[in-house]
Amino acid sequence: MKMLSFGFLLLISIAVGCGSDSGSSGTAGAGGSAGAGGSAGAGGEGGAGGQGGAGGMAGAGGEGGAGGMAGAGGAGGIGGSGGTSGPPQLLSEWGLFKSIPDQIPEDGLIPYEVTAPLFTDDAAKFRWVQVPDGEQLVYSDTERWLNPAGTIYVKTFAYPVDARSPELGYQLIETRLLVFGEDKVDTWTYVYPEGDNNDAERINFGPVLDVSWTNVLGETISLDYEVPSVPQCKECHSVAGRSLGPSSGMFNRDNDYGPGIGVLNQIDYMNGLGMFDAEPPPVGERTTYVSDPAIATEAGLHDRARSYFDSNCAHCHAPAPYGEVSDKGLHLDYQSMDPDTGTSFFTWGVCKPHSSGGNGVDCEQPLDVVPGDPSSSFLLCRMESIAAGERMAPVGRTIVHAQGVELIREWIQELPNLFVGVTPGCPQQ
Repeated sequence: MKMLSFGFLLLISIAVGCGSDSGSSGTAGAGGSAGAGGSAGAGGEGGAGGQGGAGGMAGAGGEGGAGGMAGAGGAGGIGGSGGTSGPPQLLSEWGLFKSIPDQIPEDGLIPYEVTAPLFTDDAAKFRWVQVPDGEQLVYSDTERWLNPAGTIYVKTFAYPVDARSPELGYQLIETRLLVFGEDKVDTWTYVYPEGDNNDAERINFGPVLDVSWTNVLGETISLDYEVPSVPQCKECHSVAGRSLGPSSGMFNRDNDYGPGIGVLNQIDYMNGLGMFDAEPPPVGERTTYVSDPAIATEAGLHDRARSYFDSNCAHCHAPAPYGEVSDKGLHLDYQSMDPDTGTSFFTWGVCKPHSSGGNGVDCEQPLDVVPGDPSSSFLLCRMESIAAGERMAPVGRTIVHAQGVELIREWIQELPNLFVGVTPGCPQQ
């Protein structure tokens, strides 16, 4: 069951990532397409979503007032439109899906999955990318890919009705769009009404949703699902030309593209469609993150940790110009954590005094990472916290990712055994 609580608006903008890629990868290949990156109606008709705020949240002194933040859709979005310009009010107006309830994309909207998902309260996620005709992604094996104007990334968040019975399908929660312009990135969020997967309506300020589902053990799981606001999303998607997840490391894996195509490596498939400006190296020579790093015990511990950090933390904790909090000096992106070519152990948090204390509910440790001593490490405490303003990541989760916590706990414990030059405790000897 899902209930929309639009009376409670998330008005606080926190310096945090909304999450480019995360959760269970789900069935992103549903009805996969062999299109060649067609336009698929990108953009739609601005503001075709309402009648000037009749009864809408913005119609009568809404959150942004006339022409303010709510001027193109209203603060809550559900129930009215704040004007006649701006992005479409309904997801269907973008023309991205042949079937929204079944999440079947139009031709040219290419499904993808990721190697190391971002955790978002155990939500399943379905992902697609669309590149305009005649345009190409700027490929790099080590850096995040750059996106030409008109590129759209689409991600739907959902929960199974009953994980024991896949035939019952999913309850769709929200669909987020990341839309690239010439010198800006727009983020739009569309929320599905309770019990209705047919269409979703655009919101500006995120509601809190009462969500429940049945897991594979037959347990009913309930949580307050926090939909991020547009300002929150923009804080980590604001670097023009760049999105959070798309990279060789994230994409170098197989995907099932359905009848007539079958299972192919995602980068090879996209390259065959002409989506890249350069020829990628062979599969085995590409940067590849560890799949399911929190539980993939066959991979090296540090490789699992840096893959997890890159997808869950590096959207903020990375060097300039990409990291939202690069000035904090804690760099957890995949490249910075390369033990051969990356930055110092100190920038990984080793014996580094933290520069942001959250709201100080539970975490009072003075140092980010104390090798061999997880309980004294501030970084781990914030991963274990669910207190608003203290938890990491601050947006995108309200529960603890137990597997992720155990992975980073093990990594901190074993750091002195992983690298020459790292000794137990602080300061370093």
